[in-house]
Amino acid sequence: MQLTRRTLLTMTAAASAVSLAPSLMARSPAEALYRRSIAIDGCGGPGGRVPGHGNPLSDEEVADVRESGLAAISMTIGNVGTMPPLEAFEQTTRDVVRWEGEIQAHPGALATIRTTQDIVRANDHGQCGLIYALQDGVSFEDDLGRLEALHYLGIRVIQPTYNRRNLLGDGCMEMSDAGLSRNGVAAIERMNELGITVDLSHCGRRTTANAIATSKRPVAFTHTGCYALVEHPRHRTDDEL
Repeated sequence: MQLTRRTLLTMTAAASAVSLAPSLMARSPAEALYRRSIAIDGCGGPGGRVPGHGNPLSDEEVADVRESGLAAISMTIGNVGTMPPLEAFEQTTRDVVRWEGEIQAHPGALATIRTTQDIVRANDHGQCGLIYALQDGVSFEDDLGRLEALHYLGIRVIQPTYNRRNLLGDGCMEMSDAGLSRNGVAAIERMNELGITVDLSHCGRRTTANAIATSKRPVAFTHTGCYALVEHPRHRTDDEL
């Protein structure tokens, strides 16, 4: 057989496919395990392909959700320390309404999560459940009574602080690292009563320790980094976090 450029490329491609076959087979058990598991993304959300906040999900984005195999996503809504508390609460409400509309528009792909049973149900039906989460307590820091309204709206995960200080406590970038305030302790206790998970990502060390000591329910770190492997966050800017 004459060895032409085309023949050489064909033989190379065939050899590559054969060499990759064992690795593909080796990954298949892991993929099978993933598909059998109830997988939850600790901090994410559907969408992002279409620029602009609040745009409806595209068909491609909905397809991505279906193919992800995720049973649920802890999805951040609302703002983080960039507006007055009442305005932040109103923004959170608008975000919930927006995503509830997406769930109604795509019932085969998305589901609302209020309980652990909802996660199991979404997984069984091939849906991805949305767990509404706040990454900052700014929307209720001056009025803990809003926690009940937030729970009613479907908020099930809340970070007391996000990097900086608020009326609940200190975030991970505060130099003083003073921990939870009395208001913050009361907020943790009320979250426990309502069944809202306390998320300690972005919280300062003492705030984290105080919250763990205060909470009567398990806390969570939905997204975080290993302190020993990164530069201390106090020495970094907001843009780098």
